[in-house]
Amino acid sequence: MRGKEVAVTTFRQDYTAEGLRDTSDKVLEWKKIDGQWKIVREVARTVGPRGQ
Repeated sequence: MRGKEVAVTTFRQDYTAEGLRDTSDKVLEWKKIDGQWKIVREVARTVGPRGQ
């Protein structure tokens, strides 16, 4: 939490679809707007493909 109105979450995402597997580290920046939390920024860094 960066304050009462801004928060940051970080996580590793494993994505799988037909013929694709991928792992990414993600950072989401949230801002409280009109009483609701909204994602205002997303950064993804691919860790690497895990096969085809």
